[in-house]
Amino acid sequence: MERLKGKIPDLVVSILLLSIGVIGLVMAFDFPTKSGKWPIIVMSMLVFLMVLYLASFLYGLRPEASSSDKPSEHGEANKMRIVFNIGIITFFIILAPYLGLFVTTALYLFAHMLFLGVRPVWLVAVCSLGSTAVIYGFFGHLLGVYLPGALLF
Repeated sequence: MERLKGKIPDLVVSILLLSIGVIGLVMAFDFPTKSGKWPIIVMSMLVFLMVLYLASFLYGLRPEASSSDKPSEHGEANKMRIVFNIGIITFFIILAPYLGLFVTTALYLFAHMLFLGVRPVWLVAVCSLGSTAVIYGFFGHLLGVYLPGALLF
């Protein structure tokens, strides 16, 4: 029990994630065959990785955190970054029914990459459009998941 002292939050989070993985895996088997493949793969990976993490955690293979790994002081700038991230996500949720998932995802990725400091702008535009096309192709065509339209697209 001495080994777990101070590590209870890690244990709780890992057990919670393992539970989410198991519940998600059970629920994924109820999906239609074509669209159920991806959730089964993701939830299986989550369960597998959480079992490995719990095993390493319980057997003491996890390295101790060094003093440089401790979180830094949260200043006013960090709080504003969090608020701005929440704002970008909120605009994504608000705009999705009107602009469509495809356009809104491209705009979200563009805004977030610019916020994170990715430069040049043309690279941000290419990456956001390319990522959106890959996501749309993967879910819309490969998995057969219906992606809803919107007022404009």
